[in-house]
Amino acid sequence: MSIEFTKRIRLQEKELFLSRFHTILLKINETVLRAKDQEELFEQVCHIAVEKGGYDIAWIGQLDDTNRKITPIAWHMKNIDLDPSKFTASINEDSPNYEELCSKAISETRVIVTSNLAGENRNSGTIGYEIGSLGYTSAVAMPLYFGSEVWGVLVLHEKKPYTYDLDEIGLLQNLSEYVSLGLGQRKQTNLFNYLTYYDALTGLPNRELLIDRIQHFCQIVDRKESSLALVLIDIERFQILSKILGRQGADDLLKRFASRLKEYVFDRDSIARVYGNTFAWLMVDVNSSAQVARILEGAITSLLEDTGLLDISYLTLFTNSGIAMYPTDANSPDDLMGHAESALKEAKTSPDRCVFYSSGLNEAVLASLDDEHRVRAAVTEEQFELHYQPKIDLQNLKIIGFEALIRWNDPKRGLIMPDFFIPTLEHTSQIIEVGNWAIRQAISDYEKLRARGLNPPTISVNLSQRQLRRPDFVNTIKSILLGHDDHGLGLEITESMLMEDVQGSIDKLVAIRKMGIDLAIDDFGTGYSSLQYLSLLPANYLKIDREFIMNLTNNPNNMTLVSTIINLAHNMGLKVIAEGVETEEQYKMLRLMRCDEAQGYFFSKPKSFEKISNLLSEGGTFEHLLNAK
Repeated sequence: MSIEFTKRIRLQEKELFLSRFHTILLKINETVLRAKDQEELFEQVCHIAVEKGGYDIAWIGQLDDTNRKITPIAWHMKNIDLDPSKFTASINEDSPNYEELCSKAISETRVIVTSNLAGENRNSGTIGYEIGSLGYTSAVAMPLYFGSEVWGVLVLHEKKPYTYDLDEIGLLQNLSEYVSLGLGQRKQTNLFNYLTYYDALTGLPNRELLIDRIQHFCQIVDRKESSLALVLIDIERFQILSKILGRQGADDLLKRFASRLKEYVFDRDSIARVYGNTFAWLMVDVNSSAQVARILEGAITSLLEDTGLLDISYLTLFTNSGIAMYPTDANSPDDLMGHAESALKEAKTSPDRCVFYSSGLNEAVLASLDDEHRVRAAVTEEQFELHYQPKIDLQNLKIIGFEALIRWNDPKRGLIMPDFFIPTLEHTSQIIEVGNWAIRQAISDYEKLRARGLNPPTISVNLSQRQLRRPDFVNTIKSILLGHDDHGLGLEITESMLMEDVQGSIDKLVAIRKMGIDLAIDDFGTGYSSLQYLSLLPANYLKIDREFIMNLTNNPNNMTLVSTIINLAHNMGLKVIAEGVETEEQYKMLRLMRCDEAQGYFFSKPKSFEKISNLLSEGGTFEHLLNAK
């Protein structure tokens, strides 16, 4: 046989390999995007390698680093009667040839090819022995990764010998990277789904899962004609304790408190971390408030007597509790939660550390704000004003947008923050009028900035749930925009708000986007939206909730969750904004994670209209922070 003929045959073989391998990569890339879970991903990869790629055997094994073995978890074979699940592959250094192939792929983190399996010693009972016994002398082993760690191996077999060159080895490496990408996405999605419903710090259910469980328990007590008590327990003076203990010490205190609460209550389904230093306890099938008080007193006494909660002996721990009962105090989970929060708020300021909800509490809250009439007067007398917090492009530190934040400039009490009046506006439905005013004012201020020649960025206004619910919402926005072709308007909607009426929200927001309005999903990570619904929303931005940013640099779970959100958002064509950036470390980490934008006190507090006008006239940049790389 001539050398030229041999070269021609080899060239044909290479062309055939390249053709079939590009088919494999194309199909596997589609699978990486569409597979709903890890099991489906691996099954499809093996199926594609055999049915589309022409291999006889394809299997994927997971590495157990403890016993140094690889266990097959997915496979596909062409007319071969073999069950790989019954066998393993050792990765010890003194393993025979077949196992050494997998061992090298893992230890050297590269594609390993061999055509010399026949005749080598193999351990009976291993997958290498079984496949070799079928006459297969050729194998390709490719390492699979999760993050920077080797997770397992993908192995392909056919009977003819392999003579791969660098181009072909490169394609095999691409296959390894494609499957590793799919593995990482599935694992990150699983973690993301877990952290959607559970608190990352304590492992307890979070507020959203608690609301779901309240609904479940309400149905139970309805059938039994008994009662349910929602108890909110707040660690008193927690901000002061945090300053004394430090951030890590404060986190440790919350974890220990959660652990002791789990030990006392036993039923993990009935407790949750609602937010910050506030925990919830659902007492099911109780008969009276007196019974609830006795149970709670015993629990709090036991918890606070635990000297292991605080590392510093001279500090004393106290708690406040707010309690609401179903069905006497509320007829829905949201109302029950709201009333328990009202009771807890009262407990923080009253001599009693434990307060049961009563109908008078809501009236007391309104009275503390000088009654409904005074809030209404604030609108008619133009006492509200907008302050603006810059949104910063994390790559060049230029101002890329503003969030409009409402303030009440009361003639008697001065500037009042929204936490003190927004609940009243919501309660009295005046939030609709004030919300529409905020949109009009933001557009007006945008046009003033343009008139000054400042080329302002988009100004985003927060929507309230009541605004979005209204059937005339789209027409209202359309009428506000009438005559304002270059309005520079963006709207921010919280994640949980959208889930009340998914399809209705989507329809409204699609119409809003057609008006040239930017849309951001606010407080992302604290709600309960599914990725399916998220992909249907016509938003351009996701805003990561400040709670995850707060512990970004000292909580690995938060770091993983934030990274997952950023990657998922980018895959969906969305930009990501991080809220509540307060430290240089958080800023650095977010830049490394390729987060697009950020806002927070590290860059700037919310500023009045004139101050943001001055910021823009000075160049609208925070380039002095670029030294903090």
